[in-house]
Amino acid sequence: MLKPIFSKLSEQFKESIINYDFYMKDYSSMRVGGRPVALIKIDNFYDLLLTLEYFNQERKELSPLIIGKSTNLIFSDNIRNYVVIILGENFNKIIQKDNQLLCSAATPLQQVVRKSAELGLSGLEWAIGIPGAISGAIVNNCGSKENDISELISEITVIDYAGKKRKLQAADLKPRYRNTIIKETKKYIIIEALLNFEKKDRIEILETLNKNFYEKQNNQPLNECSAGCIFKNPSGYSAGKLIDDCGLKGYSIGGAKISEKHANFIVNYNNAQFKDIMNLIDYAREQVLKKFNIQLELEVEIIGGI
Repeated sequence: MLKPIFSKLSEQFKESIINYDFYMKDYSSMRVGGRPVALIKIDNFYDLLLTLEYFNQERKELSPLIIGKSTNLIFSDNIRNYVVIILGENFNKIIQKDNQLLCSAATPLQQVVRKSAELGLSGLEWAIGIPGAISGAIVNNCGSKENDISELISEITVIDYAGKKRKLQAADLKPRYRNTIIKETKKYIIIEALLNFEKKDRIEILETLNKNFYEKQNNQPLNECSAGCIFKNPSGYSAGKLIDDCGLKGYSIGGAKISEKHANFIVNYNNAQFKDIMNLIDYAREQVLKKFNIQLELEVEIIGGI
């Protein structure tokens, strides 16, 4: 029943495609997740507007979910009411404007990091090794101990789910630790972002990148299946250290394990199920609460029902 209806939508597409037989475990960095109603890969702005209009007018009972590279999302097995939308290669562009870079939404963050370094533009050296798209980095206000990406934002172009385009300044995002108004309200879709950089010596930037990457490679499971940091750092504390001090590094449930490199990472090391990951998250929370009386808050986002 669904396929003919979506076929009607696909007939109006210029370039985009609809996949009805797709499991999110094959796309998400955590390698778990069931099958949505469909996966729509949007390859131009016209098709994006067409899709939003379609769901607003004809299929209000379904939940369109626009995602980036799915590197901080954990999908459940039960996502049957979701239509997952991803932006394709036409949304992967970087244009230099003096000391600024205009980045389309689906551009990988690491591509922006490398491109800025090659151009002698400083500001994202701390972001080396952080996966995901530039849009997701902005939505979540990703950062390091001392930096947040919101510090670089000049303005972003967004559309709402009614298809209305507007520009937002950095202050409009109300950025704070791993959060923005876009993440909270889920009212906007990022189309592109204009980032400010500082001109510096290219060799110096590359040396800093290499140093930062070496440190992350030694202290984070960059080459394993994970969704990045599971918990936000409580004020004045490190979530990873709290979990480590509970003796949980290497602790596993099913195919999910707390990383031996960094205790705030859960890795899928042996075909973990969604329930394995959730049980491990709950266990880590319980142990930290029991030992330190601190309630850990999720940094990752859980999509779908249990």
